[in-house]
Amino acid sequence: MIKSGEKYQVKEITKAEASKLLKENMEIIIKNIERLLKEKNMNQSELAYAIGSDRQHVNFILRNGKGITVNVAGRIAKALDIKLYELIK
Repeated sequence: MIKSGEKYQVKEITKAEASKLLKENMEIIIKNIERLLKEKNMNQSELAYAIGSDRQHVNFILRNGKGITVNVAGRIAKALDIKLYELIK
């Protein structure tokens, strides 16, 4: 996603670029996941089940800002019914 003034433009990026974006924006991603969980009345266990993981992994991601790959972020976005790039907005 590229910010141009107050608008965002979506473009295709490589997996390496996506990984870098995830690492650079973990605080925003964590806040967005927590907000979306509340909005959708989901808990960590339900999210973990939806992404094929366990609650400890989801908790680790949300508490430490680590352990999230592009693949896991994509599964989280799908489970929360959003586009992947929306995790970084």
